[in-house]
Amino acid sequence: MGFLSRTKEKEEEAIEPAPCPHTALVQRWDLPEDMGNKEKATYVCDTCGARFNYERAREFMERPSLPIS
Repeated sequence: MGFLSRTKEKEEEAIEPAPCPHTALVQRWDLPEDMGNKEKATYVCDTCGARFNYERAREFMERPSLPIS
């Protein structure tokens, strides 16, 4: 019984996943005539599926990327 109680404690310790950095944004437009106008685009994160308007997406796009080691 002592063994089972110890394994139950380990299962309860959940590790939160790291937040998505939204580094893979893809532009989507609702209307064909809006294509190319970045202010009218919806930006979709290719990793997590989150959607952003231009102002919010620009914050992620202008953020310096981390160096690759």
